[in-house]
Amino acid sequence: MRVQVTMIWRYSNAQEKGQDEETVHEIEQEHDGVHMGREYPMHGVYPSQEGKTKQRQEEIIQNQARQEQYIDRLGDIVEKHGQYIDRIRDLYENLYGQHTTFNQQQSHQLAKIEAQLKGLWVHVIATPPYAPGDASPHPPYRTSPY
Repeated sequence: MRVQVTMIWRYSNAQEKGQDEETVHEIEQEHDGVHMGREYPMHGVYPSQEGKTKQRQEEIIQNQARQEQYIDRLGDIVEKHGQYIDRIRDLYENLYGQHTTFNQQQSHQLAKIEAQLKGLWVHVIATPPYAPGDASPHPPYRTSPY
């Protein structure tokens, strides 16, 4: 189908000529597939793009839903790790308390033993003073054959 379209192009050349007149140019062209009675959508949305746009919107919505699920799972994981950290902290605090109690008990028990030993030394016969002549003989010093 061929449609003849007459386009009128108007511009003011008053500044160029120094006059107040408008020039009208008529351009006649033949266009295939141009339907004068049909309205075309604005902003570049054509029927061929409409399906792609809806498909893209669905993909975006699905991606957003997946991201929300992922963020929710991450939140759950962070909460669970927080609980694990709290449990470990409680275990270490308990272990530290047991260790401190054990050390105090052992220190007290060692102090008792030391006091008992000091009391026993009073009753033990004192050792004689050191006499170099009574010392056991030492083997003679020999140089190494190497």
